[in-house]
Amino acid sequence: MEKPYIFELVILLVSNGVTWFMTRRKYAEEVASQEILNLNSTFEFYKKIIGDLEVRVTELTQKMEKMEEEITSLRAENSELKRQRKLKRETL
Repeated sequence: MEKPYIFELVILLVSNGVTWFMTRRKYAEEVASQEILNLNSTFEFYKKIIGDLEVRVTELTQKMEKMEEEITSLRAENSELKRQRKLKRETL
């Protein structure tokens, strides 16, 4: 009576082993494929971020140059006003 159960158990174990062996490679390839897709997705994400940052850096650089010109202009105006105030004091 015990032999049919042992035989069935052996067949079950062998079939599970064969199935595991056959599908192991397939699963490994699927994992590798998914990793490649994830890397591509990450690469595209970073590429977009870098593009956005380049635009922002360009905008900020232009804004900074405009502000530097304004500072130069204000310094010149300040110097002129100081000179005029000094002349006004001397004439009084």
